[in-house]
Amino acid sequence: MGVETTSREFHSAIGCNVYISEGRDKALIGKLETAAQATPGVALVHVFQDEPYHRTGFTLVSGQPDRLTEAVVRLSRAALQLLDLRRHDASHPRLGVVDHIALHPLGGLAPAAAVQYGAAPATSGPGPTTVWVPPPPGSTPLAVAATCANLIARQLSPPQAEEEEEDEAVAEAVAEAGSGRSAQGIGGSSSGSRLVTTAAASGQGQGQGEEQVPPLPVYFYGHAHPSRRGLADIRRQLGYFRRSPEGGWRGGLEAQQLPAGNDLSAFPPDLGPAAAPARWGVVTIGATPWVVNYNVPLYGVDLATARKLAKAISERGGGMPGVQAMALQHADGLVEVACNLLDAAACPPGTLQARLEGIAGAWGLDSSQVRPGYQTNKSPEELLRAAVAALRE
Repeated sequence: MGVETTSREFHSAIGCNVYISEGRDKALIGKLETAAQATPGVALVHVFQDEPYHRTGFTLVSGQPDRLTEAVVRLSRAALQLLDLRRHDASHPRLGVVDHIALHPLGGLAPAAAVQYGAAPATSGPGPTTVWVPPPPGSTPLAVAATCANLIARQLSPPQAEEEEEDEAVAEAVAEAGSGRSAQGIGGSSSGSRLVTTAAASGQGQGQGEEQVPPLPVYFYGHAHPSRRGLADIRRQLGYFRRSPEGGWRGGLEAQQLPAGNDLSAFPPDLGPAAAPARWGVVTIGATPWVVNYNVPLYGVDLATARKLAKAISERGGGMPGVQAMALQHADGLVEVACNLLDAAACPPGTLQARLEGIAGAWGLDSSQVRPGYQTNKSPEELLRAAVAALRE
């Protein structure tokens, strides 16, 4: 896109992880990548395709909240047109075709002279040396991410006519958030938020003859919800962790997960209908600080033991602070303890790995049975540098 970014401070980028319930059809995933790359000023910086889990995570980054919102809506609409939850069969839980949209302030890149921020100088290819500047403390960066979450949700679950003025006000807030310093970073000049609203209203990205996607039930979490409730709380209410009798997760939500079929009236969504469309399911959308996804493979360990290990390592089970964990069947006879590290400063991956190995050893497992863990996402600094490189091309 040819935009010079390395000579300007990039203060307030936002990253968005979009988790789609498809991890096996490479051609289809390629179409989704094309949709994700179609918005100027937004970089698709990471794609993690997990075939056993039948799930792909797309990470988009931009210094312009309105452009990022547009890109996420475009990717989500493409997935909704191409996929059918009723045909999905996986060893990882999910609630919808577009299962989860997570927005995170990433901080920014600044000239190396800004060493007062405490970051170590690093280079980003040709151009001046830059340092990563973490998001500033306080709620402002998260408020911008939450506003993006709100507007994305309103495009996936369009408001009624009497709410359109409020919807436009939210869109204008996103455009305003994207002006000023953030607009001087990745992606060049800022675009008006009406582009997103107009694209959604006109069905942009949907060809003739394609099925019209109805408004979807949307659940907010983190700073996108007034209570700051957690994503895991929503998932428990909706039966996210409920496996089928044969194991794993198969078909639409009414087949196994929702207690009352597709009826959501016992736990109504924040936006959209109180019934989950069988083909598409529901969407969870939130705004939080960055979350590290870290999985630890276990060899020769049965699923029941892996579940006990996951519980022991998780904060909910009395384990490590800010750790959410569940045991899942993966590939080649392996099971994994899949972890979300909500506060990687309090519990970094190395600390979690050592603790899990210690617990496993105390329970009589051999050290070789706990394999080295791996991170499925990148750090905020890695994402920012990748975004600069992508948008310079």
